[in-house]
Amino acid sequence: MYNMEKLSGSLYWNSAAIGASRWVVNIIVSIADYKLHWFGRKLINILSMLFTLASLGVMAVYMYTGHGGSILAIGTTVAIAMCSQLFIAKYLMVNELYPTAVRNVAVSAVSTMSRIGSMFSPQLFYLSDIAEWIPYAVLVGFQLVDLIIFCVFIPETKGVHLENHLPPKHKRIFGKRT
Repeated sequence: MYNMEKLSGSLYWNSAAIGASRWVVNIIVSIADYKLHWFGRKLINILSMLFTLASLGVMAVYMYTGHGGSILAIGTTVAIAMCSQLFIAKYLMVNELYPTAVRNVAVSAVSTMSRIGSMFSPQLFYLSDIAEWIPYAVLVGFQLVDLIIFCVFIPETKGVHLENHLPPKHKRIFGKRT
């Protein structure tokens, strides 16, 4: 969505292509989630992050070599379609991951971080004054860190019983201090 005016082609056709790709990806993921028991929330996130990482990486390389053009339009469409799936899946995981007592706080924290990211991410493209490929390289770095942290710390939530209570004090991380 940032710098849409720099994409080749019509702004309206690019917006239509992005909307259609988001719709297609959401339908495919919804059908796979419903039909395939092994296609869980974590896999949806990992695949979306990998597709986004690949498209951002390709865009960074093509911008570095000076051959942006249509690759930029295709990469942007793929990245936006996958990021929309990431937002849906991460909110779903937050609802399934936390007990009822803290679920609203967790959703609020995710929403707050999303808003902060939305405020700062357009500022990345001021780095293109230095070199046009730098914003994409920075986004690749952020996406890679997000992927690693997600894979290490977040468990699969599909088909897992929703917790209704907080763990007892002896199982809490800071249980002895409270």
